Amino acid sequence: MYSPVVHRLQHAIQTASLGDVVRIELHTYFPHWPRKWQQNPWIGTREQGGFIREVFPHYLQLIYHLFGHFTISSHETTYPVNENLCETGVSALAKTESGIPIVLNGLSGIGQEECLEFKVFGTDKVMTIRNWSELWISEVDQVAVHVIPDNKPMSLMDACHGAVTGKESLIVSFEEGMKVQEWIDQLLK
Repeated sequence: MYSPVVHRLQHAIQTASLGDVVRIELHTYFPHWPRKWQQNPWIGTREQGGFIREVFPHYLQLIYHLFGHFTISSHETTYPVNENLCETGVSALAKTESGIPIVLNGLSGIGQEECLEFKVFGTDKVMTIRNWSELWISEVDQVAVHVIPDNKPMSLMDACHGAVTGKESLIVSFEEGMKVQEWIDQLLK
């Protein structure tokens, strides 16, 4: 929520420089889950771990922040035979209250490098946040361009300080956090 690429995407949406937004997609691919650098006793368990719980909340919060409430209309979550292990895949369809379709897709244990892509498709441009911090912009009949934002938005620490001192700050509310948790619970059923 506090990264320069998110602020650049938000600005593009607010100024309509993407044109009409016609679709939002999240694709997450993990060759290993838990990831090699993330080994611990719980992160691969069905009860507490999995990429839906660990990665999806960031992006569901981003969708909510940029586009408002949405409803998940259908989903399929796959699990391994071992009932102690977390999900291995999810596919879901959703829609914002304004009617923008959303595709959510995640897969682990596959033969490719880790890749996370959050894409907002507009009639004039498509913006993609890849692997948390890379921003790519595509236009009709042009090769996608990697953009390095030059702004430094408010950090989480700045936002916390602002909230404490009575300034307007971007802080995720308990209610927003609960809504994201509801979507996570729905995907895990």
